[in-house]
Amino acid sequence: MTGFHVNMGLYFLKYTLAYGALFFLVPCFIFTNIKPDLVKGLAANYIKMTFWVIIFGYITVLLRLFEFITFFAIVLIAIAYKYYKKSLTAGKNRGYIGDDVGVLVINHVDRVERIENKLLKYIVKTLRAMGSDISDYFGNPWLFLGFLMLCAIFGYAGYLHFHDAFTSVAPEAGESYLTMVRMKSLGSRVLFTDNIYPQGFYLVLETLQRMMRMDHLFIVRFTGAFHTLITGFGMYFFVSRLTKSQTGGMAAALIYCVLGISYAQNAWLRNTATPLQFAMIFVLPVLFFFYEYIRRSRREDFFAAFFGAMVIGLVHPSAFVFLAIGLVTLCAACLIRGASGIFHKLLEVIAFVVMATVISMMPVGIGLLMGKGFDGGMIEYLFATDYTIKAPSLNLFDYAAMAAMVLIALRALVNIRNQSRFISHLWVLMLGAVCLGGYLYAGAVTKSVYINDGARMIWMLMLPVVVAFGAEAVFAGLRLLPYMYYAGYFIGIAALITVFGFFPQQPITAQKQEYDSTVAQYLRITKTFRPTQWMIVSWQEEYALSLSNGFHMMTDDFLNRYSPHEQVLVDRTGNEPEKLEMQDVLIFCEKRAYKFPGQSSDQLQYRGDTGRRVKEWLVIYQEKHDNLTLFYSDRNLEIWRIHYEMSDEERIERLWQ
Repeated sequence: MTGFHVNMGLYFLKYTLAYGALFFLVPCFIFTNIKPDLVKGLAANYIKMTFWVIIFGYITVLLRLFEFITFFAIVLIAIAYKYYKKSLTAGKNRGYIGDDVGVLVINHVDRVERIENKLLKYIVKTLRAMGSDISDYFGNPWLFLGFLMLCAIFGYAGYLHFHDAFTSVAPEAGESYLTMVRMKSLGSRVLFTDNIYPQGFYLVLETLQRMMRMDHLFIVRFTGAFHTLITGFGMYFFVSRLTKSQTGGMAAALIYCVLGISYAQNAWLRNTATPLQFAMIFVLPVLFFFYEYIRRSRREDFFAAFFGAMVIGLVHPSAFVFLAIGLVTLCAACLIRGASGIFHKLLEVIAFVVMATVISMMPVGIGLLMGKGFDGGMIEYLFATDYTIKAPSLNLFDYAAMAAMVLIALRALVNIRNQSRFISHLWVLMLGAVCLGGYLYAGAVTKSVYINDGARMIWMLMLPVVVAFGAEAVFAGLRLLPYMYYAGYFIGIAALITVFGFFPQQPITAQKQEYDSTVAQYLRITKTFRPTQWMIVSWQEEYALSLSNGFHMMTDDFLNRYSPHEQVLVDRTGNEPEKLEMQDVLIFCEKRAYKFPGQSSDQLQYRGDTGRRVKEWLVIYQEKHDNLTLFYSDRNLEIWRIHYEMSDEERIERLWQ
């Protein structure tokens, strides 16, 4: 297992470097950054880069061109836009990028100005500007202390969320396998495998896979936990900017990323890579950018908000509902305060949100034009009812959120003369109240499974924000006392010591559908045999793993099709006999059937009976053939290999197929 841990560490390093380069480093060079706010600029660039990855992903898949070209197209177009914007700002209205590129090439050939030197100067200049922003940020010792506290929070949260990925290779049950199938379908330039479903999330992951060129399994294993931490940082960004307090943002991150394991139902789902989880990353930052645009009318805030709204719509509709609730409450808070000129801005925001909704629906139209229907399981879930749904029992975190709402209301009244503070606190109070009401009564009243699950998910994300705003109200009161201006930092340090030392959380362990050794041997097979020249015979789980690398057949299907008595494996169930054209067949035989949550006793018994049939089949086959060998064995699993040597003629024929 030690070597396995090292391998996972290397894959994780490769994953984080690629993710950081694609969504944070490269956008700093190709997009116009928000100055002088480094964190706000990174958030805006992350939103814009995600939008363009999804848009160009759709275009290139439809044109059968989906490769790394997606990334390069984004870079080139963004650089061209940035160049023209800079030229217009400088008053060069008649300049053309083609002319300047021609001059640059001529100068390069004549050794007047080398391209590589010019590029190096630009990179150095950009890095120096980023370094200046960073040094300005850390110039304040209290901000630096807050940064260290934030590192402690996310470091501990990383341990809790990534522990399972480093100790177990098997993916999370259910959604992880579907994610791999949809990613690989996009890699094969198939937009909708079976039915219409938003592809934004899968396009982002497949673009990452194209960059890293590593197995889809590792991307799925790391993405869920990584996106949970990014969501927590989005909460920190949202709360700290609205409250003008670093400690308030840290409180939100601590509650969601660390203590959230305690109050979240099915906490292991936080580590599962899903479109809804990805879409929820953007909701709070996008709401903040809308708030900033209404308050300051800056174009960069507007574009970040507009692109973010489209990203959410292109990824998952439930998150778009959360965004809509946030915008409605923001508009209500602004109208209650009666800010001057606010009505025109609100109409503008609503108009562009409607436009974002229309653009987000375009993939649905594409799917309908392709003759695809909607996913049956999704439609069934959307209209499913459960008359046993009741209002949930409140826990300690829910009561803390209710108490926090009282503090937020008092803070809003105290700051009623301060327009921005009053609107921000009234907004969070109203949004929190709506989300809490939905959590308590939406499912119980409607009996809708979809609405009930959505309301729970939204409250799980809103609860840390509400509690953090309440905590910041306390810190604000303490700052009015002598020598207590920085009390929030000391209370935060005490809270970290208490949580880490006296109430440590257990690392999240995901629910699995197969043994770790099964997945580990799949990885061994991909490295041992030539792609598309092998087939795995096992249960359904290995289909998602094998897709695009090799082939897969269900165990019971294989037993019904192929007889162990024949000299070669021939399928005689069809109209004509069909020889199994495969160089290596790997038959997975479970010694003990794997039992996972949600599996019925009948399914478990059938799986066990099928395992015994496999053993009987192998005994007969071994008596009549000499090409069967034991590939792997442990206390839970055996893998038997059937190998066929191909003649030179067969190799040549395969080569030209």
